[in-house]
Amino acid sequence: MRSLILILGLSVVVTGCGTWVTDTQINPAPRPLFARGYESVEVFSSAPPARAHVDVALLKVDQAYAIDDHLGELMIQRLRERAGAMGCDAVFIGATQERVAPDLLTSGSRTMTATCIVYGQPGDHSAGPPSPPPRRMCVDRKDFDEHRNCILPIAAR
Repeated sequence: MRSLILILGLSVVVTGCGTWVTDTQINPAPRPLFARGYESVEVFSSAPPARAHVDVALLKVDQAYAIDDHLGELMIQRLRERAGAMGCDAVFIGATQERVAPDLLTSGSRTMTATCIVYGQPGDHSAGPPSPPPRRMCVDRKDFDEHRNCILPIAAR
């Protein structure tokens, strides 16, 4: 009986050392997508890219704990690999969650989420939609009524 528990526990630990990535589509891509190498998938963590883009899918990577100082790097690589296979241009890393093992027979795990991003056109480096021209101060009320492209001073209202 004791050896059965040991074998069962060892099999849980051995089979629990994998990395799984899942994706959930959330928006249609703005253009046809083609698989690409993971090296070309950009990674953002503090803010999404400033240029125009569409969040195409939510990605989630789960990793059972292993004794490895590079666990975070491996998880980000797996996210980039899935994003590249999907044709995404970048990933925006979101939350990371730790699950502690409740007992010796169960391994803990880490989950990382990300958004799969597609730019408007391949190589599109625009900073999004054009910004409106800067507004000027109106000369008077007539200027405001005729052009509507200026700021009317309080005194002229």
